[in-house]
Amino acid sequence: MSNTIRAFIAIELPEAVRSSIEMIQNRLKSLDLPLRWVRLENIHLTMKFLGDIDEIEIENIESSLQDSVKKQAPLTLSAKGVGVFPGISRPRVLWVGIHDHETGLTGLQESIEERLHRIGYSKERRPFRGHLTIGRAKGYVDEKKLKEAVDSFRGFESPPFTVNEFFMFRSVLKPGGAEYMKLIHIPLASTDRPE
Repeated sequence: MSNTIRAFIAIELPEAVRSSIEMIQNRLKSLDLPLRWVRLENIHLTMKFLGDIDEIEIENIESSLQDSVKKQAPLTLSAKGVGVFPGISRPRVLWVGIHDHETGLTGLQESIEERLHRIGYSKERRPFRGHLTIGRAKGYVDEKKLKEAVDSFRGFESPPFTVNEFFMFRSVLKPGGAEYMKLIHIPLASTDRPE
């Protein structure tokens, strides 16, 4: 009998981007908004949430992910702006946006989605919006205060960074919060992968 694990596919962030996010979180924390903050080491760019999967599926997933990047060049991204899902009047998720300098991110996400759909994983119903979740509302949030905070980061943009790889992670829930462990490493087409 095999085990079930909770998994997702994501792009890791470079330290410079994490530092920018830490600055944003610290400024927002000083406003004393009722938000639960995501730990810096857990902030990533989710490409596909898989949910609970059977461990025996990992090999199939890896093969599908490798197929999804055969012609995928590295990406140039930056973190840009701050926003709220689903909206400022009913905030649930506070996020930092992603700016895709060459518009390859959506194509990569669609390729991942399509390849995984072929092996039985449901397609996401909502359109992909690359973002980094940095906090979650934990009760009533003053709309005016939150809007002012979000608007204060309108001009924020991190230095660009290159994405040469992504990973499948396992999420393990622990008393101190979720911990993520890398299970699969997928380099993009032009980076150190034998043909």
